[in-house]
Amino acid sequence: MRAPPGKGNEPLSMIRTKFERPRLRQDLVPRPCLLGLLDPGLDGKLVLISAQAGAGKTTLLAQWLGECPLLSAWLALDEYDDNLIVFLGYLIGAICTVKTALAPKGSVLVWGERWTATSEDGQPIDADEQVQVTAINGFKLKVKKFR
Repeated sequence: MRAPPGKGNEPLSMIRTKFERPRLRQDLVPRPCLLGLLDPGLDGKLVLISAQAGAGKTTLLAQWLGECPLLSAWLALDEYDDNLIVFLGYLIGAICTVKTALAPKGSVLVWGERWTATSEDGQPIDADEQVQVTAINGFKLKVKKFR
C-alpha cells in the first residue's frame, strides 16, 4: 500500500499512467447502442458512467473517446484520490492550454486561471498548444506536450 502524495510543501508528483487511456483489444465487441447513449455528452462538460465492477465501463469510455471528434483527457481514479489536493492536482493535470510560450518558462490557462509553468524537458512549447501538468509546486506547474 502506498502513502497518498501531496502532504506538506513537497511537490505533488503525478503518476503518469493515470492519464493514459487504456488500449482497446483487437477482438473488441462493438456496442453501437451504448456508444449512442454517450453521444449527447458531447454537448456537456462532464460525462459520468456508473455501473457495477466488470460491466465494461472503462472499455466503453475508451472506445467512445477514441471515436469522439473533440479533445478529451483521461483520468483514472483510485482509493487515494479522496485527498482533495491530490484529486485537484490530477484534475488540473488532465489538460490545459499554453497562454504565453514556454521557453522553457511561461504561463498556461487552466479553467480560465493563468498559472506560471515550466516545460518539463526544457524544450519550448508554443502558445495555444495543449499541455498536461506533470507536477505542482505551490502555484508553479511543470508541463509536457499533450498527445
